[in-house]
Amino acid sequence: MTDCFATKSSPHLEIPLYKRLLSFLYPVCIERRSSPLHPVLDLYLHCDHWQLATDDAVYSDGKRYRPLITAFKQIRKELPGVQQVLVLGTGLASAVHILEHMDFHPSYTLVDIDKAVLTWAIELMPQHHLSRIEPICMDAQVFMQKNKRLYQLIVCDVFMGRSVPDFVSSSAFLEQCKTSLQPGGHFILNFLEINKSVYREIRRLMDHVFPGHTRTEFGINKI
Repeated sequence: MTDCFATKSSPHLEIPLYKRLLSFLYPVCIERRSSPLHPVLDLYLHCDHWQLATDDAVYSDGKRYRPLITAFKQIRKELPGVQQVLVLGTGLASAVHILEHMDFHPSYTLVDIDKAVLTWAIELMPQHHLSRIEPICMDAQVFMQKNKRLYQLIVCDVFMGRSVPDFVSSSAFLEQCKTSLQPGGHFILNFLEINKSVYREIRRLMDHVFPGHTRTEFGINKI
């Protein structure tokens, strides 16, 4: 894997006091960027949490990202033994912030196809976490095709706006995720039920590849 990059964290991003105060009332846009994949990328501050929004979706909500909070709580008893975590679809690295807030401190491989998103995730990361983080700018599908490492926890949170790329609901991708888990490892998939037939297919595949898995629903979010 050669598509790594280095950037410095910016834990002291200068934010006017009035914006910090307003952010406790409603989300305040702090900065806007764009990329070839996302013409609109807005960084919001809300109640001391960073949010990343596109023109039609919210990608991250800091330590309040409900899908991953729920998933991590379900496997909390196993988390003390987790040393290696793979996150496919990084956003602003909510997975990292939630696990660290739960007082678990593994090493992380963060994969995202959009360099602008991944750069922001690292820039906003507390400096003392960076030594345990390997950022990789790569399509998650390509990464899994090339991956030879084993992880104790794999989180798949891959979206493009409000849609899930087709490869996520493929047998090949799910099998690659399974073979990349250490014995006894956990796979967490966050999926959006936009198309009912596609959702039925992913349920069928999950039953086949990960028999006995549990499922939690938050509206169109399925964990």
